[in-house]
Amino acid sequence: MGIALIQALAAHPTLELVAAGIRPGSQSLAQHQFERAGVAFAGELTVEQPAAMFERADAVIDFSAPEHAVGLAGLAALQKKILISGTTGLNSAQKEALI
Repeated sequence: MGIALIQALAAHPTLELVAAGIRPGSQSLAQHQFERAGVAFAGELTVEQPAAMFERADAVIDFSAPEHAVGLAGLAALQKKILISGTTGLNSAQKEALI
């Protein structure tokens, strides 16, 4: 899903990719994904700390693990930003936390 989002944002006339959240230590994987998407790699876009994504962006799109999505929802609320979550496998408590 990440590659499709990178491609869509690269081609969109008004939207801009301002951060790409990555797991700590996965810089080379992120570079590979950008290259697969046909987008010139921009290392300054990758961030390992979720809070940095919300500092840079108006909205964050997430397709991570359920426990990560709940943490992102908390950051979004604190920073009054939009979180769009496509995460699956949420239990009832996690779904409630996202509402």
